[in-house]
Amino acid sequence: MDSKVILFLLSFLLSCNQLLPPPKIEEEKISTSGSSSDKISTTDKFKVGNCSYPRDKKFFVAIEDLDCTVQEDEQEEPRVPKNIVGLDVDEDDKLYALDKAQGLFISSDNGRFFKEFSIKAVREYQSLKVHKGVIYVIADAILYISTDGGKNFMSIDTNLIGTKIKVFSRKQTISNIVSDHERQMSIMIQDYIYISSDTKIEVFKREGKSVKTFFSTFDEKICSKKCTIFDLSIGSNGHWYVATSEGISVSMNNGETFKLESMSDTEFGNNILSVFHAPDGNVYYNSSAGVGKFEQGAKSANFILSDDQQPGLKFNKIFINSSKELYAASDKGLHLGNLESRKFEFFDSDDGLADNNLSLIKVDSKGNVFVGSDNGLSVSIKE
Repeated sequence: MDSKVILFLLSFLLSCNQLLPPPKIEEEKISTSGSSSDKISTTDKFKVGNCSYPRDKKFFVAIEDLDCTVQEDEQEEPRVPKNIVGLDVDEDDKLYALDKAQGLFISSDNGRFFKEFSIKAVREYQSLKVHKGVIYVIADAILYISTDGGKNFMSIDTNLIGTKIKVFSRKQTISNIVSDHERQMSIMIQDYIYISSDTKIEVFKREGKSVKTFFSTFDEKICSKKCTIFDLSIGSNGHWYVATSEGISVSMNNGETFKLESMSDTEFGNNILSVFHAPDGNVYYNSSAGVGKFEQGAKSANFILSDDQQPGLKFNKIFINSSKELYAASDKGLHLGNLESRKFEFFDSDDGLADNNLSLIKVDSKGNVFVGSDNGLSVSIKE
């Protein structure tokens, strides 16, 4: 064929191609759990990994609202924790949530997917603590311990008087006789389990797979017979700070003796609901009226956050990280701000929280915020 003819044909084909309309690209759809008419386009949802959530959730999202792709090995949608009675994060940023009826849920991806673990014959789960890879669960007034990530739980035959659990490590000096003239000293880190009721604190020492009663502390030591114990925090120096209905009771000798610091002369009042040992070494606490920094012998409250902006608000729990960020859970939502600037933002169900009445809060090392209530679990959104 003549070369001029070939060139003419090529130029003709190119001109035709420019006149053709561009190929039509179908808009991606994300399927929801409803019918085909319920499908929402990607313009209405925001994807995080293999999960999506409505774009109107700008700060938090309830775990229930996450629309996650079911993994291939799963036959149905995985269950999620609802009535949260325990919440914790371990050193590897795994999230642990304890549901009052369903049991333990563990997530390695900030609550996108959970593995569920239950203890046989348990009727009611009550509290949770994770410490150095060991999971502690109180259920039906029995202490259970798992050292293999929740696959197996060992029940501890103790007649527990309380359902609130804390675990702290303490240094213990061990003296070993080497010879008639020589004694060898060594330091061992020992884990102690603190279980409290409204009137009493029991202390247990964990030695391998066994748990032994260390000692018990009665309310007469901590405060009067009529007082209620709400919370406990113990520092690395062994100092105890107990939140009670009569103020903060302090022990400088590992619970041997206590001195009650009354708050009746301050704006806080005596009803101290929780106490927190912060990474900066200071102790912070909250009553229903606000959040403050604890100073022994203080005659006036060192307010950091109060209910002045929202009268009638009740603060339930606080958490402070190493960046001096304060998270305060209340019955109306969540306050988040900095201890030094004392400027706070407020979040509630309009910002994506599952509920406004918040009772539990945890923050992992990456800054992910997890908030629990009896109406669901919420996680902060990081786009």
